[in-house]
Amino acid sequence: MNGVPLLDEIVDRVSFQVTPTMYRLAYEFGGEPTDPAWEFGAVPVTGEVRLWPPGGQEDSSFVNSSVCQWLCSLHLVGSRLTESDLFDRWDESAETEELAFAELAELLGGIEAIDPAAIADGNHERQFWPGLLDRWLF
Repeated sequence: MNGVPLLDEIVDRVSFQVTPTMYRLAYEFGGEPTDPAWEFGAVPVTGEVRLWPPGGQEDSSFVNSSVCQWLCSLHLVGSRLTESDLFDRWDESAETEELAFAELAELLGGIEAIDPAAIADGNHERQFWPGLLDRWLF
C-alpha cells in the first residue's frame, strides 16, 4: 500500500520511477492496459505535480503544487465520488443535475482549500482539476 488512491479514469496504476524530466508517480491508461494515456509526475526542482503525455518528454500541465497536495486532492475526489450517488444519477431530473453540479462546485472548493494554485482562476482549459470536474458528468 503506497497511499495513492486508484480512481477510475484518473489513476489506474501507481509507478514511482525517476525519469530525466520528472519523478513518475502514477499513470492512467486510455484504452489498452499497456498504453498509458497520461502520466502524473513530480518536477525534481520544484516538487510540483504535472500531467505529461506518456514518456514525460513533451509539454506538461500543472496539477498540484506538491505531491502531498496532489495526494490530498486525489483522496478528496475519490472519497466524494464513491460516497455520493448523485454522480451516477445526475441526469434523472433537473433537481438532481443541479445538486450534482453544486456538489462538484463544493469539491472544487475543497481542492482550492488544499492547494489554491490547483484551481487558480478556475479555467477548465488551463487547470487540471477544474477541467476534469467540469467534464465529469459528461
